[in-house]
Amino acid sequence: MTLMEILSGDSVIVGLEGQTKEEILKELVQAVAGNKITERQKVLEAVLQREEIMSTGIGHGIAIPHGKSECVAELGGVLGIKPQGIDFDSLDGKQTYIFFLLV
Repeated sequence: MTLMEILSGDSVIVGLEGQTKEEILKELVQAVAGNKITERQKVLEAVLQREEIMSTGIGHGIAIPHGKSECVAELGGVLGIKPQGIDFDSLDGKQTYIFFLLV
């Protein structure tokens, strides 16, 4: 599987609006294309539970949030950009600007 098979044109968001980690994650889950998700709230909960284990903010302004749920029919992804950056509990303690969600 290639990155282009995971992302579609609708799966790229430049200018995420969320101001908190949870708002960003909700916005990303809402943007997963097509009918890949049957219950978005349950998928969001899975992603948030994963974040409780350890932040997916890997540093250098990048986060790779992810989660696994029975409500996901096939692998989906979203690329989001927040030009102003937010505190995402990144491992390096710096702002995060680029988010790549996988579910």
